[in-house]
Amino acid sequence: MAVVPLLVLPLALTAWLTSPATVRALAGRLGDVQPADLGAPDALARLVDAGGPLPRGTRG
Repeated sequence: MAVVPLLVLPLALTAWLTSPATVRALAGRLGDVQPADLGAPDALARLVDAGGPLPRGTRG
C-alpha cells in the first residue's frame, strides 16, 4: 500500500513531538476516513503497532 511509506515519517515526528497515545488517536481518526474495503484502517493500525514503543522527546 502506497500510504505506508508516505506516513512513516509524519507518524514518527508526531510521536517524537507529542505522545504515542496521540499518534494512535490520530492514526485511528485517519483510518476512519479511509476506505475500509481497501484495508486502509487496518494498515494504519499495523503501521503504528509496528513502530513498537514509539519514542517521546529526545533520547538520552
